[in-house]
Amino acid sequence: MTIRTCSEKAVIPEKDILHGACIDAILIETLFHLNLPLQKDKNQRSACLCMQSVDIGAYNSCVHGCQYCYATQNHQQALRNYKQHDPDSLFLL
Repeated sequence: MTIRTCSEKAVIPEKDILHGACIDAILIETLFHLNLPLQKDKNQRSACLCMQSVDIGAYNSCVHGCQYCYATQNHQQALRNYKQHDPDSLFLL
């Protein structure tokens, strides 16, 4: 496991802590043998190195009902949202 910073210019090379990206174009290209257009996500903070992406997730869409889940604040809304799921869509809802 490698420790990297997120959206910060500060790095500590002597401790092997480098500037990282949550959505790392080079890593994705390497893992999946792709040739992607390397465009920075312009909607992120200036020091963010993430590539452009689309979030396919949605809050209140998991119906498992875990007590401390940050993504599902309202279980009833999650049940309603779940009913809208289209398995052929690129998005959850």
